[in-house]
Amino acid sequence: MNSLEITSSTPRDPTEDGWIALAPVHLFPWIVLFAGFLQSLLWAVLPFGWQAAWMCLGWGFTLLHWGLGGLALSVALQARAGVAPGSPRQVALVLASVLLGARICLRVVRQFAPEGAWNSPDAWRLSQGVLLLLGLGALILLFVRRDREPGGRFDAAVVALVFTGGLDWIGLPVLALAAMRKHPLLAAQWQALRGPKAAMEGAWFDGQDEGLRLRNLGACALFLAVASLLLAGHLVYLFTSGVIRMDRITLGWALADIFAAHLGSLLLAFHVNRRARGQKGRGAAIAALLIGGLPALLFLVVVVFLVLILTDVIHFRLF
Repeated sequence: MNSLEITSSTPRDPTEDGWIALAPVHLFPWIVLFAGFLQSLLWAVLPFGWQAAWMCLGWGFTLLHWGLGGLALSVALQARAGVAPGSPRQVALVLASVLLGARICLRVVRQFAPEGAWNSPDAWRLSQGVLLLLGLGALILLFVRRDREPGGRFDAAVVALVFTGGLDWIGLPVLALAAMRKHPLLAAQWQALRGPKAAMEGAWFDGQDEGLRLRNLGACALFLAVASLLLAGHLVYLFTSGVIRMDRITLGWALADIFAAHLGSLLLAFHVNRRARGQKGRGAAIAALLIGGLPALLFLVVVVFLVLILTDVIHFRLF
């Protein structure tokens, strides 16, 4: 049976055998990530004097996040019938909902409140730290125990809530760790990205097909490796061009995004490289390892070169 098809001869609910019903909500985290790339690109090309366009652009992407979050919350509430009351997954839904609600409130208050405590850097840093812990806590509770339909609409909706709440790239290592424990959500999300039309139509994904799972995770590792380089290049561009004022908070989040994408790529690549002996997906994992190791290799070359100069093995005179 094809992983994106289900025939009328299926005798029982496919979820009993590890099948996952894909849904549009599986695509929401990818939409959030790609929207971030698009927003950065548009900010890079907009002239400095177009303040109204900058404001409309910022609010447009903010409303996109909130709209996706509202839809994800609706899907989670509809799909929670198979979740045990009071279970960690139920608590994860509560935390993710609080995260999105708090993010919306802080955004509105910071935009429209008069100058005061809410606009101070210390209060903003504290609020961001609390929201980060909320998001990470929701993801950890979601994956700590599996109830019915792991990786299905409920899990995808909670992850979408966390991403739309602002965690996005920083949540990827948690998804990678869950995938290493054979939780099928990340593989199902990649399958939805491979076939968006099939996801929109509610096609099925075989969560117990180890070859398909590893192939999807290998491709995801390669994507994250390339994304980490793009994020690093974007940060360098911000520094050199002065498009956006780079304060410590902005710099910290940018570095956290790069580190999270890089870490998620390495985790997935090592996992796939170890498991997929002679299977599809290992090539993408090896490519991800090579891309991920390139910055470290360049740093090592620079260090060795400096050591050789300092020890006078290489004669180098600046003046």
